[in-house]
Amino acid sequence: MKKYITGLLLLAFAVPSWAEDDVWYCVEEHNYQLEDQNKDGVYKLEHYEDEKFTLKHEADKNRLAIVGRTWKKDIPYYLDCDACNATLLSGMDRTVNFKILDNRFFYTVSSFYDVQMATGTCTKF
Repeated sequence: MKKYITGLLLLAFAVPSWAEDDVWYCVEEHNYQLEDQNKDGVYKLEHYEDEKFTLKHEADKNRLAIVGRTWKKDIPYYLDCDACNATLLSGMDRTVNFKILDNRFFYTVSSFYDVQMATGTCTKF
C-alpha cells in the first residue's frame, strides 16, 4: 500500500512536466505603422495587411515563440516572458512588446525611426 501511495504521489507531481506547451493561432485585426517614409520629418500612419501567426508559450524556457511571415517567417521569433501564467502572457525584447489576455493580443514594435502596433485575437489549439 505504501508503494502504491508513493507511486500515485510521484505520478501526480510528474504530470505538469508531461504537459505540452500552449499553442495559439492568431489573426491580426488592425495593423498600423507610424513612419517617416520619405525621411523628411513628416510622419504618416499607414495601415498594413493583417497577418496570421502562431504563438507558443515555452514554459520550461520562460519565453514566447512566434512564427509567421512578418515574424522571421518559419524561424521562431523569441520574446522573454515578463509575466506568463495561466491568465495572461506578456513577452518583450529590445524592440517588441507583446501582450495577450482573454484571447485578445496587442503588440508594438518600436525603433528609432518608426513604431508598429497591432491587435487581434488568438485561438488556443
